[in-house]
Amino acid sequence: MTRKIKITRREEDILHVLWDSDEPLAANQVAAKTDISMNTVQSVLRKLLKGEFIRVEHIGYSGTVLTREYVANITEEDYYATLISKSALKALAANFISRDAEKDDLQDLAKLIDEQK
Repeated sequence: MTRKIKITRREEDILHVLWDSDEPLAANQVAAKTDISMNTVQSVLRKLLKGEFIRVEHIGYSGTVLTREYVANITEEDYYATLISKSALKALAANFISRDAEKDDLQDLAKLIDEQK
């Protein structure tokens, strides 16, 4: 069973920025993509780094200054999987199936289930 991850809304916001990026991001790049101040971004990045939710991918340059560039250690899918209990997941799947789900969606769901067997 996966442990439940508890993070703040700000931490989740910053993780979303990292998940949406195809490359490692420096703190100033994260701040530019959000409405969060640079001081808050740096503080939240330190907390995420300490909790091992992110890692320093490498040291790069921001202009002429050396800076850490971060990537997420946890995938978005794994994060959300920890938020849903098994019983809630069953209820969600049953609700999805009982509604007018598209045949392609049901086939995709069946394929995912088969891959996990």
